[in-house]
Amino acid sequence: MSCIVSDFLSKNFFPGFKITNISFSEVSDRDITIELEPAEPPVCPHCGSHNVVVHEYRERVIKD
Repeated sequence: MSCIVSDFLSKNFFPGFKITNISFSEVSDRDITIELEPAEPPVCPHCGSHNVVVHEYRERVIKD
């Protein structure tokens, strides 16, 4: 994936995150998976810690 495309998507659609991987489904030409990680070290909203501990996991599916 081009850095230009990744930077554009990060700045315009996922501010505060950087894209680590983009993959396209081999089964369906309409499925794209975008993997994100925080651009800065995260702060847990529950405990205020800077440790990278996942308390929640959210998956979103966008369909047209």
